[in-house]
Amino acid sequence: MTLPDLMLICGTAVLGTALRSVGHEVTDKLGALAILATSFLTGYCMGGGWIGGLLLTSLWFFLPWLELLTRVRRMRIPSAQTLKEQSPPGHEIFPTLRNLSSEFEDAGFDRAGDMGWDWDGHRQFFRLFIHHEEKLEGAICLLEQNGIVFYYVSLSTRMPDGTGRVTWNYPFAYSLKTPPHLNLNRVRGDLSVRDLLRRHRDFLIRECVPMDSVPPPVASDFAGEIQQDMQLQISHNMRAGVLRMDAKGDVRYSLRGLFFLWIQFLRDLVRFS
Repeated sequence: MTLPDLMLICGTAVLGTALRSVGHEVTDKLGALAILATSFLTGYCMGGGWIGGLLLTSLWFFLPWLELLTRVRRMRIPSAQTLKEQSPPGHEIFPTLRNLSSEFEDAGFDRAGDMGWDWDGHRQFFRLFIHHEEKLEGAICLLEQNGIVFYYVSLSTRMPDGTGRVTWNYPFAYSLKTPPHLNLNRVRGDLSVRDLLRRHRDFLIRECVPMDSVPPPVASDFAGEIQQDMQLQISHNMRAGVLRMDAKGDVRYSLRGLFFLWIQFLRDLVRFS
């Protein structure tokens, strides 16, 4: 590798980092392309030519398999977990919980309780809300997975037949297939609760949901509804071959499920880049 080659690679890497730091959708995508170009130029200039450049660039797309074949393949998924009352996480773990709760209350929601469950090194916390006038359920959900912490907000309208319409800002491509009884409306993560409420109203209009037939939500039913949704989701993914039950009766990802997760990662790579 010559000095001009090294300067070209470093310049492309600096350009990619600078573009990603702007924080705009267009510059983020250009920055991701510059980072991929850096990998290609490194492989190309190190003597691998076009083949070496393409092989080094492709490592970005196959890197998730290290996680899939080590941690995810052994991960157990609860098939019958009980949602229980749970104390909210501390400020150091979830510093925005208070502000998000205030946004819900300012938008006309009443708090309905704090629930959660723990399994296999994972923790999931829910703060639940009801909007009586809108016949709407709201939730702030925090997930902790092996040192990774993220949250999302969801608004749900449930129909008498058990189907639901959900508007949420889940930040990643979801790790399981959505069961047919739920219809999801995914929105940006930077929207306020009032913005989510407006998006959910528009979603219900598009779905032609007859609001007169929507039953009012009952706080005491929340835990059972969330558990039922989880069980139906697991059953749906087992029928789809994404999940399997092992000899011990634990539910885990199948080989098809690992490929499903990989495709979901690639979707996120394209969306975030």
